[in-house]
Amino acid sequence: MNFTIIQPMKIPRHKAHTIQVLNTWRAMAHLGHPCMLMVREIQKEVPEVLRFYGLEPEPNLLIQQVRRRNARGTWWRLFVMEASGMLPPPFRKIVYTREVGIALGLLRLRPSTGWRVFLELHTLPSALTEESKKKAKDNREIEKLQAQRKEEKSVEKQVIPSVDGLIYISTGLREMVAEMHGTALPPSVVIPNGAAIGRYPPPPLSERRGIAYVGHWQPNRGMENLINALPFLNEGTITLVGGNDPADVALIKRIIEERGIKERVNVTGCLPPADAREVLLHTRVAVMTSNPHGLVGRVFASHTKLYEYMAAGTAIVAADVPTVRPPLEHMRNALLVPPEDPQEIALAIRRLLQDDTLAETLSRQAYEDARLHSWDHRAAEIYAFTSAVLNLQDV
Repeated sequence: MNFTIIQPMKIPRHKAHTIQVLNTWRAMAHLGHPCMLMVREIQKEVPEVLRFYGLEPEPNLLIQQVRRRNARGTWWRLFVMEASGMLPPPFRKIVYTREVGIALGLLRLRPSTGWRVFLELHTLPSALTEESKKKAKDNREIEKLQAQRKEEKSVEKQVIPSVDGLIYISTGLREMVAEMHGTALPPSVVIPNGAAIGRYPPPPLSERRGIAYVGHWQPNRGMENLINALPFLNEGTITLVGGNDPADVALIKRIIEERGIKERVNVTGCLPPADAREVLLHTRVAVMTSNPHGLVGRVFASHTKLYEYMAAGTAIVAADVPTVRPPLEHMRNALLVPPEDPQEIALAIRRLLQDDTLAETLSRQAYEDARLHSWDHRAAEIYAFTSAVLNLQDV
């Protein structure tokens, strides 16, 4: 079975969605299923792009840059039109995307192409816009967001019931879609994100030191609660990896300065995924923060960094929000803490720094659980679902 993946992204990038896409479809190709990944821009030679993500070349994975079409129309329509014209016949049966707009373009071409369209949903755009509208204070901004949400809901109503299969990143998202768009929907499955599992088990925690955070620095991810926890700790240095937006980085650095903990914080900036994994393999405690009030923390997320923490065998302290359960379970493979309580976060970190038995028990279980969420496992689940849908439709 051949797969075409149409994803309008630039590679290589440090962003989580590029990590997920490259790892998922490289794993699918490695399982023996040819994949053609159509992207917006390839900024390095393909082998170098793969090395950036810590991946080896795979003959079954083809990566193509979609030519830019100078014509009038929406960006997703033009992108789909150009991508479809570049596809050789073997790659015209199954088309997969993470973008609702791309899916609409694919559906409009389906009568002439006959391809089957699969949509992987990570968010519901109209719901995110509604959340932003509730926070807006300026009337012009509110009117703009109302118009945007109306358009997004229109596209969702055209796309979600009409694709051949839906892959949800979380159970909460699947339930929200059913609530907003009804239950008469295409076949669906929940397949969370994954992580790279090394050839060898990670080193024991007795050989590892310090605390780490890897991921987004946006205010809506709750990272400031981790920084505010550090003054309650009398031990441990922390390494912060990430920070795509200079404004987010400036905010976090200002909080660090205000708390007087600059000497205990190592800010690396964004690192290639393989280098970020090396940081985790040398770290004893990894912390995952979240905002319990936002849709990302409550409904949408399947945290790639969480699976990376597990695969690296770190002892994990995580915000207790719905999107971490599963894969995490308090006192089984992590310590879950109130997401907005810096003192509780600090107490959990201290406990894992001082209690060797507990830290080793949680980290070993987290690693074993991560083996069920490898990229190969994720690819196999996608293959099984698409195969079942195609077999059902062909009966």
